[in-house]
Amino acid sequence: MRTDPPTTAAGLPRRGPAEGTAVDPPPVSPHDRAVLERFAAGLERLFPDDAPEQP
Repeated sequence: MRTDPPTTAAGLPRRGPAEGTAVDPPPVSPHDRAVLERFAAGLERLFPDDAPEQP
């Protein structure tokens, strides 16, 4: 019996894990984390009303 490889809705070959399966995210480097934290702090300064409330 022949089985075709799984495809996406557009008919392209699917790569990676199947939909609905849990995948561990890649680790974030300390440099990238610092950049993201500075970016978030800048957004909070630009849009103070949209900042999430701290408990």
